Amino acid sequence: MDKKIILCVDDTENVLKSLERFLIIEGYTPVLANNGKEALDILSRQKVDMVIVDEKMPEIGGSELIKIMRKQFNITRILMLTGYIGHENPDVPVMQKPWNINELKKMINYILKRQTM
Repeated sequence: MDKKIILCVDDTENVLKSLERFLIIEGYTPVLANNGKEALDILSRQKVDMVIVDEKMPEIGGSELIKIMRKQFNITRILMLTGYIGHENPDVPVMQKPWNINELKKMINYILKRQTM
C-alpha cells in the first residue's frame, strides 16, 4: 500500500514540525506549507490524499482556503485545527490545538477512510 500524502498548512513553524514528526511516525508522507498561498501552489503541482489546515492564518484563512481547495482541486478530505475554544466549521471536522495524539490519529484515519477525495 502506498503511503498517504498529507498536506499540512499552518503559519506556526512548531505546529508544522510537530505534525510532520507525528505523520512520519504514523507512516504518512507529510508535505508542509506555511500559508494558504503556498498550499495552493503545492496542490497545483502535487496530488495529496488529505489536508490538515489551521483556521487562523494571514492572507488566506483556513475557511477561505478550504473553499478554494474544494473548488479548484476537488479536495474533500480535510481536517481543520484551531487554537480557539468553541470554534466549529459545519463543512469539515475541527480539532482543538493542542491536540491529543490518539484523537488526532483517530480523526486522520476516519477522514482517510472516506471514499470521496
